Amino acid sequence: MSKLSNIFFSKDLYARKSDIILISFFVFLFSVIIYPFLNLWTTEQIVWNNWFVSLTFLPIITISVLLIISEIFKRRLSLNLMHIIFILIFLGLAPLVQYLTNSLPFANLHAIENKDIVLVNVLIIVWIIFYIIGYHTKKTRLKSFGSKLFNTIFHHKVNYKGFLLLLFLSVLSFLYLWRLETFNLWTRMAFGSVYPANHSLAIIIGNFVRAIPIMGLAASVLILMKRQRLWLILTVIGLVILNIFFNNPLAAARYWTATILIGFAVIILLGRLKTPLEKLKLSTFFVFCIVIGLLVILPLINVGRSYISVKEAGESMEFINPVSVLQLGDFDAYANFIHTIHYTEESGIMWGKQLMGSLLFFIPRSIWPGKPVGSGNIIAAYFDFPNLNIATPLPAEAIINFGIIGIPIFALIFGRILKITDNCFTQRLRRLDNNPNSLEYIEVIYPFWLGFVFFISRGGLMSSFAYTVGFTLAGLPLILGKLPTRKHVPAV
Repeated sequence: MSKLSNIFFSKDLYARKSDIILISFFVFLFSVIIYPFLNLWTTEQIVWNNWFVSLTFLPIITISVLLIISEIFKRRLSLNLMHIIFILIFLGLAPLVQYLTNSLPFANLHAIENKDIVLVNVLIIVWIIFYIIGYHTKKTRLKSFGSKLFNTIFHHKVNYKGFLLLLFLSVLSFLYLWRLETFNLWTRMAFGSVYPANHSLAIIIGNFVRAIPIMGLAASVLILMKRQRLWLILTVIGLVILNIFFNNPLAAARYWTATILIGFAVIILLGRLKTPLEKLKLSTFFVFCIVIGLLVILPLINVGRSYISVKEAGESMEFINPVSVLQLGDFDAYANFIHTIHYTEESGIMWGKQLMGSLLFFIPRSIWPGKPVGSGNIIAAYFDFPNLNIATPLPAEAIINFGIIGIPIFALIFGRILKITDNCFTQRLRRLDNNPNSLEYIEVIYPFWLGFVFFISRGGLMSSFAYTVGFTLAGLPLILGKLPTRKHVPAV
């Protein structure tokens, strides 16, 4: 009661504003969870009514909401926040809606029973618990190793030679994309039609070559925000125009589009936020945009997968009820978790083979003939699903590699990796107060990792990890070579 009175009667204007923002966020989050069930109830779509099984989803949703609120209270964006949002939407809210409406993806082709639902919900809770332990454990050997690695690479300062090299490579990338005749292609299907028939080369183009000018633009924007120079302004304008016409993010997979938009939004907004209240506004607004993007924006632009003409795509674009969106195959991560368990029960555990395939993705099949395909492809082919491109979330990757024991192991390691990365970025932000004109590689790449960690969480691990590494490598020219030592050649 005293807390509520402080919101409206406190003389501290900052306290009142921050509390009102948080209450508004709680109302929004509450609405996101309650609205689907009110909609299902009023439209009489609920066909499965085993309430005990339904209630097993509530711990997942409740814990996720509490973790999101905790992260919001810290007034920061983080990879941790992205993973928890994934758990809430893809492993909590969406599967509950699908269960209540009997619309779990591929359940008509491979039976899913109530006992499967209960088991998977227990495993997800185990995942969350061990993920939290991994994320919040302070002293581990992995931390020491990870901190040293990150300090060496991602805390490396950007220098002018590296920046100019990246701009030069961006120009080469545009020339190559021009040669592929990508100019003025506005849909994913149109852009994909110009890719070479060689699958490996197509992946390199789509996730490395296309990333180079994106990273060039990101670095240019960050440097411009620190040093206003005419040539930098012209560089940013030129890169924006060229990326729009040769490298349009909308003419790509939705994860790519989301990652690019999130990355640039964070780069532009984060550098302008100084006070805790401004950072709080960004955190709450960020979660709002992620939810709206998942349930409203991304389903709209999905028409680009089916049409080459932008006119046809525009005419076919229509709003979809967010509740109906949750029932689509795009939210198949939970159901595929169950299918993965069934696969291991019938065919056995891979004992790390899939994990090695993910980590050694760069080895061509001509050298490694037995190189595994993605876990989702294996599951879909085994059960004869019509679509082989299905999502296997990280807990499912743990199951197919090491069985149930893989859940806590994968969760601990993944939590630790995200913690190290979040700490790396936090440390950089603190150092900016002493040297605001400097630029480190972590500032350039971290905003885009926010989108990629969501992609990795959803899976499959083999493709998402390969794409993340490819995108990250595209920016490495920024830190090639040693820093300038002469005083008249300043670091960026």
